[in-house]
Order: sequence, then structure tokens, then C-alpha cells
Amino acid sequence: SKILSVTQNASGSFQKPTSSIKKFKIFSLQLLIQRSSPSQ
Repeated sequence: SKILSVTQNASGSFQKPTSSIKKFKIFSLQLLIQRSSPSQ
């Protein structure tokens, strides 16, 4: 029962904060661009 509750909580947390996931993706993309581009 504990494993089921943990997986349900994980799936719920993943489904709810879509904005935070988008922000994280944008942040990671910015990091990749900064690394690929020559340092100013």
C-alpha cells in the first residue's frame, strides 16, 4: 500500500505543476545555449 501511495503522489505532483516543468525546460535550454555559445 505504501508503494501505491508513493506512485500516486509522484504522478499527481508531475501532473499538477506543468508551469514549473516548462520553466525548468526553459532554464535548461538557456544553460545549454550559454554553454554552446562562446563566452562573451
